[in-house]
Amino acid sequence: MKSILLLILAIAAESCFAQRMVISGDVKDVNTGKPLAYATIGVSNHIEQTVTDSDGKFELTVTSAKNDTLIVTYIGYSKFTKIVNQLEAFEHIVLSEFATVLEQVTIMRYQLDLRDVDRDSRVIRDNLYAMSGEVTNIDYNTFLSWLEDAGKADLKKKCDFQLNAYPKSVREYYQRYHQPGHPKKDIKRNRRDSVESFNSYPVVNITYESAVEYCKWLTDRYNENTKRKKFKRFRFDCQR
Repeated sequence: MKSILLLILAIAAESCFAQRMVISGDVKDVNTGKPLAYATIGVSNHIEQTVTDSDGKFELTVTSAKNDTLIVTYIGYSKFTKIVNQLEAFEHIVLSEFATVLEQVTIMRYQLDLRDVDRDSRVIRDNLYAMSGEVTNIDYNTFLSWLEDAGKADLKKKCDFQLNAYPKSVREYYQRYHQPGHPKKDIKRNRRDSVESFNSYPVVNITYESAVEYCKWLTDRYNENTKRKKFKRFRFDCQR
């Protein structure tokens, strides 16, 4: 019985060690040779993921994946895929930009949708409300577009995304992350040059003061709109 148990433990240990593997490499722009920071690295049928560092390098440890596919994605670039058992010990990956993305993803103007505000707001007390979800890129870009159209250039500059403190490669990543894009419903299906925008992702890289200005703006825009239905009048809490 003891020998059988030892045999089982030995087999289990060997299986655990045999199933784990490390995938490493780097990701660069095919034209410029620049490293792409924060590219997403994953393997099909596995939950493990990682991102490239500021030098475009990555290392991902996964369980048995020789027959699965390495998947590398980066905002605005074509996806890279390759069978794991065909990878080099250190895989050099190059990604190319979608030729039409720069034409498709442009600064767009969005209208404030009162239905979204009605749906996502919850009462705190009296006429004080809070959003039930996070402010998204499309929400905040709508605010910035309004400031520009209203001629409030100084306030727009103050409220714009704060990216200067980042290294160049990281700054370029966030510029793509925050760039307004076409809503998903406007992207034609099965188009190789179509890219899902990050409109619905949480907005980041803004100051507390900018968040306060956004709350004030949203409050004013809602209250002055005669088509509002759910709330007679409300305000968002702009305090810490």
